[in-house]
Amino acid sequence: MQLIVLRLNTDIGRSLQRAAALQRGNATLSIEGSEADSGERVEALAHGLGMTAASPGQLRFRAAAGRSRAEAAATAPGVGG
Repeated sequence: MQLIVLRLNTDIGRSLQRAAALQRGNATLSIEGSEADSGERVEALAHGLGMTAASPGQLRFRAAAGRSRAEAAATAPGVGG
């Protein structure tokens, strides 16, 4: 009887190890799939909306004028006790 219980425990242990390995593999594949899919999906959606990619020469950045929202919020009356 004890031998049967030991064999069952061994089989259960192996099954748990295999299940854990399969879960790790599934998580890895899920991450890889989402990384590969996201860029293509976004590009297709943007193209469907009539958007095009900007060339590096077309990009312009503007400097912020005045206080930032964070600064204004931090100095608002009643903030900071």
